[in-house]
Amino acid sequence: MTTAYIGLATSFHDPAIAVVGADGRIRFAEALERRLQTKRATGLGANEPNLLADILETHCADADELVVATTWRPGWRHAARVLNAARAAAQAVLPAGSDLHRRLDLIRYATTAQLAAMAHQGEALRYIARYWADAMDGNARRVRFRSFDHHLCHAAAVCFEAPEPNGTCAVIDGYGEWSSTAFFEWRNRRLRRLRGGANRMASLGWFYTLATISGGFNWLRGEEWKLMGLAGRGDAGRAADHDLAGLIAADGLRLSTAREFFTHPVWKDPGNRRSADFAAAAQAAYTGALVALLSNLHARAPAETLLLSGGCALNTSANGVICERTPFETLRVNSAPADDGTALGAALLARAAAHGPPEPGLNTGCPYLGSPIGADAVAKWARFSGAVRQTAEPHRLAAAMLAEGKVIGWVQGRAEFGPRALGNRSILADPRQPDIADRLNQRVKFRESFRPFAPAILDQYGPDYFQRYRTTRYMERTLPFRDEVKARVPGVVHADGTGRLQSVRRAWNPRYHDLIEDFRRRTGVPLVLNTSLNVMGKPIVHSLEDAVAVFATSGLDALFVGDRYAVKDGA
Repeated sequence: MTTAYIGLATSFHDPAIAVVGADGRIRFAEALERRLQTKRATGLGANEPNLLADILETHCADADELVVATTWRPGWRHAARVLNAARAAAQAVLPAGSDLHRRLDLIRYATTAQLAAMAHQGEALRYIARYWADAMDGNARRVRFRSFDHHLCHAAAVCFEAPEPNGTCAVIDGYGEWSSTAFFEWRNRRLRRLRGGANRMASLGWFYTLATISGGFNWLRGEEWKLMGLAGRGDAGRAADHDLAGLIAADGLRLSTAREFFTHPVWKDPGNRRSADFAAAAQAAYTGALVALLSNLHARAPAETLLLSGGCALNTSANGVICERTPFETLRVNSAPADDGTALGAALLARAAAHGPPEPGLNTGCPYLGSPIGADAVAKWARFSGAVRQTAEPHRLAAAMLAEGKVIGWVQGRAEFGPRALGNRSILADPRQPDIADRLNQRVKFRESFRPFAPAILDQYGPDYFQRYRTTRYMERTLPFRDEVKARVPGVVHADGTGRLQSVRRAWNPRYHDLIEDFRRRTGVPLVLNTSLNVMGKPIVHSLEDAVAVFATSGLDALFVGDRYAVKDGA
């Protein structure tokens, strides 16, 4: 009997679906926001029949049995406990009756959205069972269901793909079933939860969410990125009217929060120094508490490697100092550490329950697990657009265009799993241009002027460009540029002299690597500017139609899809 394992992420934001084969190999993983083209897909779920049918037929057709695994322990009564914990975490840092508290309306929304997500989960489970029994060749096949602790799913997602057999795992987010944190020993490729340290009331995730709102940004749209980007332009030491350092602290493995929090918003304004200073103070307070917590974790469970997951693992600024300010020597973050990644964790846990953890090296962390662009769609684009050409070496042509100052959309292979474009659904540009960030923000991405861009660098040249360089495959950390190279690549140097980098090796993505290598031969610079192929407020593109729409309605000069490409007149 052949079994396929399906994981469903069922939080009220970032729903996702993943498939793992009986051999332990990951077959598919994708956040639903991509297909739905709705940022974060808040309150939605993987219950759309055509979507589920497509995934079952494409990735599970060889299976005689399905095991469908969900995150979160089941039951409406348990859901109420989760929501009460979230409410307590919010109230712990919000003065009663504050303007921020009233505007948030956090409790009512979170309750509605989480329950809606669980309803979607139930619909998805019923549909999978019905479809598998009735539609696949008319043969009834077995379907079993499992559910796993939310934080355990986070931990499995990062640990089961790690090359190291041993380490210490930290899961840190807004909240889980019982706590906002969970800590594990990873020994001989098995997870053991550490006792103690449950943070039921205090939460680093909620702290950053509330800081995001106080900064005037929208947390429901995932605008924590904006606060982090703006922080690079500020000075925490100047934010005397917002002394945030004492609002959240670590004592052992426990967090504590002060009752007083931000009582009024500091509306975002790129030209407002006070707003940037507030963002910097919030980032500094967050980083200080995280570093203290992780240092205490190392004392409790010493290891060379820290495996970090949960939504807080997306804070690249803090991640960039972990190996320098804590005793951990190596940091591992998976490509989808937020709630979408729990779909993969659930599927891997279901498979591990039957067969044990995947063999070392079986899943080497390849992030390209999503949907490809269909060949039929590309053929129609070439036939009917009247402007599509073909090249045997798209990487060379793209590199030449970049060296000439053009901005290109780059769509190749399967989509990345996780929130970041890693060379398969990217916008690429020449980092040597001093005005390229303004050009992209104004004419391509249509977003705030303070938003920075990422350098994608050939791994072997990383130490030449970055201080304290460490291979950073998933754009998971921010590091300081060396002073002597900043003038060479001003388009990707953040205001504070850092860059949220992506390390690139040929073994990981040959065509993307070859493009950057060809750009290096032409310019002497072994990196390109990389940002996600989307416009502000939209997820990364999913279909060819999505990509062509961005190309046609933005300042992109060219769009490459596989071996086909289109160039605008005059570009």
